[in-house]
Amino acid sequence: MADIENTVLDIIAVKAKVDRAGLSRASTMADLDVDSLDVVEIFFEIEEVFDISLPFNANETGKAESARFASAGDVIDLVTAELARKGGRQRA
Repeated sequence: MADIENTVLDIIAVKAKVDRAGLSRASTMADLDVDSLDVVEIFFEIEEVFDISLPFNANETGKAESARFASAGDVIDLVTAELARKGGRQRA
């Protein structure tokens, strides 16, 4: 689980252009000034790294969709759940 969390936080840090040391599960996309395009890029990178498909509709990036992924913890939980569902592993 720690590897998943660290990898997701690393991806968010790069895409959001923020210091990784300042990120935690509680970090919100709003606090990081991550816009909807950045969120899509974060999801694409996560899907590639973990070889999974995340249930995210880029065409519905309004308040309801954004609220599902308000924090880094929300994204980590989604990735963890998808990996558990698929029995998937992170690619090396």
